[in-house]
Amino acid sequence: MTYNFALGEGKLYHKPSIVHYYAAMLFGKDLSELTKEEVERAKKLLREILQKYWDGPYKKTRIGEILAQAELKIVYDKFPHAPKSYWAFRRVMLNQ
Repeated sequence: MTYNFALGEGKLYHKPSIVHYYAAMLFGKDLSELTKEEVERAKKLLREILQKYWDGPYKKTRIGEILAQAELKIVYDKFPHAPKSYWAFRRVMLNQ
């Protein structure tokens, strides 16, 4: 985590992960309103979606692009700046 003084007086700030964006879309809430339980639930659901692509014939570096046009299109329509990188999805898959 980093301190981002541009946002306010020394508030602790972290950049939302793809899990946070997915949870916000799933539960119809703003990113700042999410509870830890909602994020954990969304993480399990997102991991199930990712598993099909992770173990499939797709290049892992293209999974973000593929999902942005397929199963996570609604997330990327609502949050166009949500991460699409290989590393964002790798963190979800390896952080169990």
